[in-house]
Amino acid sequence: MSIAPGASGLPSLLEALIAGLNRLGDPRYHDEAQKQPITLTKHGRPSVVVPIELFERMTGMEDPRSVYKTSKTPPELANMILAELDRQTAEVEPQQ
Repeated sequence: MSIAPGASGLPSLLEALIAGLNRLGDPRYHDEAQKQPITLTKHGRPSVVVPIELFERMTGMEDPRSVYKTSKTPPELANMILAELDRQTAEVEPQQ
């Protein structure tokens, strides 16, 4: 299921939830949701409200992993990999 972004760039479901919280007029929900995720229940159905920073990290499209050709591997990464391979192969006893 995909949720289309609303006018603010947030998914429209999240915008609706925030609007509903704002209509409640109780700032405790907003203050608490700024600190940590909170669960609100209405008619037995739970909804989770999270700080925007956490939401953005969870829905971010960036992949922190990188792939390099052998010839293009940064030297510090290559050295780290080679050192670990040397350490692991030193632990293996040669077969006779």
